[in-house]
Amino acid sequence: MRHFFEGLLLFRRSPWEAVASVLIIAGVLMLMQPFYLVVFTYSFSVILAGTVMYLICSHFKD
Repeated sequence: MRHFFEGLLLFRRSPWEAVASVLIIAGVLMLMQPFYLVVFTYSFSVILAGTVMYLICSHFKD
């Protein structure tokens, strides 16, 4: 776990890709739930933020 947080602070690729993937998955889950309109409303923004974050962090060093 310490290695994960050190990687975030040093801008390493794998921890940031994991965070971006979690954002994308959370956005898709927000999109599929039928109960809360507010959560559904922000789902596209969360998916977009995760996708842009994944594109940016894929250029970080290993």
